Amino acid sequence: MIKTAEFVKSLVVKAIDEGMPPPNAPSTVDQKGSNHPLVDTGEMRNSIEYRIDGNTIRVGFFDEQSALKAVVNNYGVPGKIPARPFMSATIDEHIDDISKVLMNEMADKILERVK
Repeated sequence: MIKTAEFVKSLVVKAIDEGMPPPNAPSTVDQKGSNHPLVDTGEMRNSIEYRIDGNTIRVGFFDEQSALKAVVNNYGVPGKIPARPFMSATIDEHIDDISKVLMNEMADKILERVK
């Protein structure tokens, strides 16, 4: 399940790196010094982790500060911050690819056991 977890993590990192519309407001650009949505210091991006517990893969933000930033950015704050669904939209967009990686990883595990 490690390959699948790493693949999902890489998709989320790529979504952050590529940015997510809409662009930052001019006041945000002035404050941050850049117009890269989802990246300020890089702390949130760098804190993406995965955890595997049995047959469950969780990819996300496990420290409270980064998790809060991720939720606010993913879902937005009405009237203040637009939603930039970098987690949910990325997973939805790539669900077939994620499924293929998972199926291949499971097939490899099964083949290892029957050898």
